[in-house]
Amino acid sequence: MSQTPPPIYSPPTPGVPGNGDPNAARGSAKLLIVAVILAVAAVVLVNLYVAASRRSVQSDEFVVFRMDVQKSPGDVLAAADTSPVRVPMSLRESFAGAVAPNAAGDAPARVGDPLTRPVEPGDILEARHFDLQTQDETRLLIRPGMRGIAIPVQSQSLPDPIRPEMMVDIEAPFRGRGGRLRVMPVMEMVRVVAVGTTNIVDERRGSGAGSGVSKITLEVTPQHASDLEFILSQVAGEFRVHTRNPADTERPKIGGPGVNPEVMKLLTES
Repeated sequence: MSQTPPPIYSPPTPGVPGNGDPNAARGSAKLLIVAVILAVAAVVLVNLYVAASRRSVQSDEFVVFRMDVQKSPGDVLAAADTSPVRVPMSLRESFAGAVAPNAAGDAPARVGDPLTRPVEPGDILEARHFDLQTQDETRLLIRPGMRGIAIPVQSQSLPDPIRPEMMVDIEAPFRGRGGRLRVMPVMEMVRVVAVGTTNIVDERRGSGAGSGVSKITLEVTPQHASDLEFILSQVAGEFRVHTRNPADTERPKIGGPGVNPEVMKLLTES
């Protein structure tokens, strides 16, 4: 009966992994460590390259701010009203009027300032949105079908500040029967399109529309312009101006748009 011969012993071959050689195992561990180090170094180098590329791109860009909400004249600009937009430096000249970022670079430098012109969502915020209108622009503010008429105002009692685009109420003194002086409301919720001779330079100097203003220009219908011309020929003094909250659309004294019929009745009967 045959028997299987016992296995022949073979000594470990030096340098062959898995053949019982401890030197080979240590060599494999070293190779693995080197591979890990090289992989980490590659990741670090890639990150450094990406960061450098971003800095290079950013140095070729500048930031402007896009409006996300609608704003009316008199509204105060908030940081949440805008979003930053990066623009290539090659377009710098095209955005010369854009409002610059604040010191932190995350919001417009004009946050907290009141707007003097309307802005719509998607508009790029510009310095002109905070300036008073020029005379040519004032004429453009008068909507088609409407008329602009200037009235003399009592400068000492004029609310300060008063700005174009504000909605105001106007009153004036009249003499009734017997010569008695009576102050009556003339129109309510009328749109202002110009304030005296106030200009951008006056505004930046801080003088604004104050005691030196002798007239304001209102936007009215053609018929109301004719009525006001008649009133101007009969009024016993300067008009008084009352400012109101933009959200207030009530006409508690006259009850409707247009010239106070009581004033017209007084003047036609006297």
